[in-house]
Amino acid sequence: MIVFNMKNEKNELIENFIKKFKEKKEYPDEIRDILLLSHIKKFKKEQFVYQEDQLVEYFYIIIEGKIEISKYTTKYLKRIIGIIKDGDVFGFPELYGGSHVVNTFCLEDSIIACVTKEDYFKKVCNINSIINYFNKIMASLIAAFEIDIIVDNGEQRILAYLKWLKLNYGLKKNGVISIPKNQTHEKIGFMLSLTRETVTRILKNLKDKQLIDFDNHYYYIKEETKFDKLTDSTSLILGFYGSEN
Repeated sequence: MIVFNMKNEKNELIENFIKKFKEKKEYPDEIRDILLLSHIKKFKKEQFVYQEDQLVEYFYIIIEGKIEISKYTTKYLKRIIGIIKDGDVFGFPELYGGSHVVNTFCLEDSIIACVTKEDYFKKVCNINSIINYFNKIMASLIAAFEIDIIVDNGEQRILAYLKWLKLNYGLKKNGVISIPKNQTHEKIGFMLSLTRETVTRILKNLKDKQLIDFDNHYYYIKEETKFDKLTDSTSLILGFYGSEN
């Protein structure tokens, strides 16, 4: 991990960040002051920023990069909560607890502004525009978790996943939608908090019901109207499944 200590280099990173993201992200004007308080660090691809149960020391703003947020729902099953990237904030809700409850993992080389917990409570808490902005982020997270609660059984989770694949990767030809199978049943299970055996069983059941078909390389949706009608009430969390690549 590299820390940017040179004042000119740090200021250049901050100014480029603000120029790129201020209008897009609706950052308050005071975001510059927060970034100047921070330690700007470079993390390597496949490096953790922090892991579950580690003490909370900072909250984070991504200057450049892509981060996977996940949680182990059991000792062996990992649930991917989302993928965040340039301009996003993470670790903020955990400032009010003693230790982290999720893992944050770099999917690519990343530059991250790290603001200490002490600076947050002594300085950032007094800036209403920043707190209001962070509260919006928390509201979005809570809404996503509320939707997640609705997806409460294995078949609903698999259908939500297939619906997401259809929207993002489905190709329609001669009335049949083909979706590349890029993940193993084990990896799908990791994402959905299901065992590999459960994923295999549910996909077979959906095939027996003629909702989908599949071979070694593709899923097929032959009756799109029937599939869409069934999944209309299935909750879908954008970004929940991460990347298929």
